[in-house]
Amino acid sequence: MILYSDEYTRKFELEGEWFKCVQYLHEKWRAEIKSVSLFLKLSVNAWYTLTLDGPELSLEKDEYDTLTNMLCDCFEYFDDTFSTNENCQWIFGYMMEVRTDLFLNLGLEYNMIEQRGKSLIEKASNNENLFAQLLFALDNCSDKEVERRRKRVKEHILEYFDASQEIDQYFIEILTVAVE
Repeated sequence: MILYSDEYTRKFELEGEWFKCVQYLHEKWRAEIKSVSLFLKLSVNAWYTLTLDGPELSLEKDEYDTLTNMLCDCFEYFDDTFSTNENCQWIFGYMMEVRTDLFLNLGLEYNMIEQRGKSLIEKASNNENLFAQLLFALDNCSDKEVERRRKRVKEHILEYFDASQEIDQYFIEILTVAVE
């Protein structure tokens, strides 16, 4: 699995306790700082919680600020420590491309953040990462090529994502469902 999961993350996600889930993951990751799957789960949950703010959640200002700073700190840690990990590359690339605004605390211009996301996806794609190849194809290849890559992703997705976790379900849907 790409993203860490346990009974606590499952429970927090199911109950919509997103901020508590991120706090739990942060503490757990501090104890296991070399765990890539735990790091990615923390990063993605912070991003997802910020993305839910407004449509589904009402974060307090201090919670929003905490999560935004945490997400940017996670990106900087990725850049320093896990920058060659292909799953980290495409996931951060995806998050930066989809919600560029959440990374403005990095001190970069909006367009630079978006471009960095695209280049991270491309780098992981060039290294044969299945998911990055699909994301790269969406912007750069024919519909036929996109469908060929999506078919390959569908065949293997459950080897990488846990369908019992909401965050994983999000990625399963994003990576397998064609948007018309």
